Amino acid sequence: MNTILIGLGLGLAAAVLDVVPMLIQRLPLLACLSAAAQWLFLGVVITRCDLGLPAWATGLILGVAGAVPVILVTIANPVWVKPGEEARTIIPILVFSAVLGTAVGVVSRLLAR
Repeated sequence: MNTILIGLGLGLAAAVLDVVPMLIQRLPLLACLSAAAQWLFLGVVITRCDLGLPAWATGLILGVAGAVPVILVTIANPVWVKPGEEARTIIPILVFSAVLGTAVGVVSRLLAR
């Protein structure tokens, strides 16, 4: 199967898993769209990338690396994050990015066989 299609499918699945809790928390639509776009892109990148590491490690590294710009923009926006509450925002972003990135890496390798 085409790895780009696999990546888009896995990215879409990761986007849904990431965005649904955001919608439940009534986070801004732009934040939800940003997360969805991030995972569509990362799904393809993780699926196509070979760092010479196990699939889970590639997904973990790229998932967390993809979260860095999102974290920087999020904590710089005083409307989204009140001063002193940065950790409450950063930790869920990092955890979701690590878990979803790892899952995309593992599943993409299983489907690409």
